[in-house]
Amino acid sequence: PWFQTVQDSQHRDTDVLMLYPLSLVACEERFGSWMVQYGYANYVTPQRLLQHGRVGSDGKIEMVGRKFGTVAVLFEPLPPAGLLEFLEQFASAGGKVIWSGPPCRFDMAGKSVLTKWQQLFGVKELRFDREGFGYGGWQIQFSGVLAKVPTQTILTDLLVDLIYPAEPASAAEVVAKAGKEIIGIHRKLEKEGSATFLGFRPRDDQAASLGAEARTWFEILLALGGYPASKPGLATN
Repeated sequence: PWFQTVQDSQHRDTDVLMLYPLSLVACEERFGSWMVQYGYANYVTPQRLLQHGRVGSDGKIEMVGRKFGTVAVLFEPLPPAGLLEFLEQFASAGGKVIWSGPPCRFDMAGKSVLTKWQQLFGVKELRFDREGFGYGGWQIQFSGVLAKVPTQTILTDLLVDLIYPAEPASAAEVVAKAGKEIIGIHRKLEKEGSATFLGFRPRDDQAASLGAEARTWFEILLALGGYPASKPGLATN
């Protein structure tokens, strides 16, 4: 109650919007809301985003009185129809889109969307078959626009920690690898927009619940410009 009084019973406002993964339990019953504990973003389900969100003239998503310049997709192997088109419109207008986890081959209406997904994220070809690879214990090394992000350890071989290697298109940049496998691709668009594919689960455990702090999501969002300075000239790190 005391914190609610200070915050006027409102969620913190940031420029980052994350899509709450409703498909996670359907894909693996052991994984649910505990996967969505990142504290420096607002959340919305993909369906509600399509229902209430729109891309404004300034290139930001406008929704229920708030604006967002970055959208992070946490786990959407079967996105609702229209989501990719919305994300493409947003990125083309200057927004930043980050897709983590498995690529989508079909949407919830059964329509093939893989080609559209690859075009958006600058992916020439997928380097895995139907499922990702278990790389538990491996280190993820970052490069390019994400070069300042510290290495991340892949914890397990469970579904949420699988990696999804891909080959970038010629105009895209490699930004993450696990061994020799490319699992991070960044594509710049006009008007400062960008589309980034992270073929893994970025961890964020700033409470150090496993004995060491992990803040990969925060560092990635910071590196991609997800947290703009509140006033000109103010450092964001």
